Amino acid sequence: MSASEQAVVGAILLDANAYWQVSDIIGAEDFGDQRNARLFAKLKESCEAGSPVDFFVVAESFGDRNMSAYTMDVANNATSAANARAYADVVRQDSERRKVVAAGRRMALEAPTFNEAQAILAQVAPRNAKSSKSAPEVLVEVMDGMQSRLEMDGSITGLSTGIGNFDRRTSGLHSQTLTIIAGRPSMGKTALAMQIAVNVALTGKRVYIATMEMSARALMERAIAYVARVDYGLIRRPKLLREEDWMKVVSATEILNKSGLIIDETPAQTKESLTARVQQHHMSSPLSLIVVDHLGLFKLPGKGRPDLETGSITKDIRNTAKKLDIPAIVLVQLNRSLESRQDRRPILADLRESGGIEEDADVVAMVYRDEYYHSESPQKGFAELIFRKNREDETGTEPLRAHLSQMHFADCEDLPYESEPERKPSGSHGRFGRISGFQARGRED
Repeated sequence: MSASEQAVVGAILLDANAYWQVSDIIGAEDFGDQRNARLFAKLKESCEAGSPVDFFVVAESFGDRNMSAYTMDVANNATSAANARAYADVVRQDSERRKVVAAGRRMALEAPTFNEAQAILAQVAPRNAKSSKSAPEVLVEVMDGMQSRLEMDGSITGLSTGIGNFDRRTSGLHSQTLTIIAGRPSMGKTALAMQIAVNVALTGKRVYIATMEMSARALMERAIAYVARVDYGLIRRPKLLREEDWMKVVSATEILNKSGLIIDETPAQTKESLTARVQQHHMSSPLSLIVVDHLGLFKLPGKGRPDLETGSITKDIRNTAKKLDIPAIVLVQLNRSLESRQDRRPILADLRESGGIEEDADVVAMVYRDEYYHSESPQKGFAELIFRKNREDETGTEPLRAHLSQMHFADCEDLPYESEPERKPSGSHGRFGRISGFQARGRED
């Protein structure tokens, strides 16, 4: 430990430019030897002030005979500044190791609650270096991305949701982004999010779902209804299942058993515990998507304005997605104030009582079913997926068929209106009859 630390501060004493090679990955707090920590802090002060680094001046600046002598020893033993960053990596790893050991001791001695223990673990999760890239580096990434899109079939550049109209509007779920799915109760938010999660998981990817409202069992029952195309009510009352439906359910369970779904049913999580759990699962085997249902059920510290505390949760989730380089979906339940309007379709202003969600989100998709409010609506069995914010693409409304008895949505070309007959979705394949037809997950089956 001490040799690597001495190599870092020695390199900076030899060449001040070495400081800028290591400043993004270590700080004074990462040094185990307090003499090295004090020396690094002093060198940081000089370098960031633009002052020349002279080891005689640095040594004398401590006003401490022992520190002065130690600084001179380090300077005399320094041989090269070439490998400063490699030594800094060792210092960072040693620092993280000490923090893990300290966290273990703290948990053993203080006997905190489970959530507090999760928060402690989150504090010692590995850090990434700050990411700064030159224009040529970024331009290479941009051109590579454009080339990849040229070579791809269709326009999906992120994770496919399995719902064509959703993907057409967003080009899929992209890494390091936050998608908000919002709506009033009974609009189908959870069904939509679960459909997306299952679709992604069935492509061999791992999906973490935090459900703070429903149990893991209830969510899995919904997933079975979706995959099997069997009414959810029959899953809850299996005595009513016909033999052919039983076969579909069995096939669906076999398919889901091989999926990468991870369902965490911990109620009233804190943002710290969620972050810790996500990172733990990601470290064991990389995740491809985070889904959180729903934002209003997080446990808040209660020390500040609720809207600001809620906004800090979405910021943390987005930062976690960015750190892990994966997309995140967060469900938001809108309050009933929108129901006092003549047009009850949700708008971005309905999110503003929930903190800075609108600012944090890359995509805001709001679910609206007209039949919920109007029993004679010509749009029975349909839903509107209203994209109120779409950072990288256009906003607008995508029509969907709402098969909520079977917990899924399907693409359609348009919504029916009073003067129009009900339209069938394009690419309809008729009634779903066998599990092998599941490839068309976002379409009418």
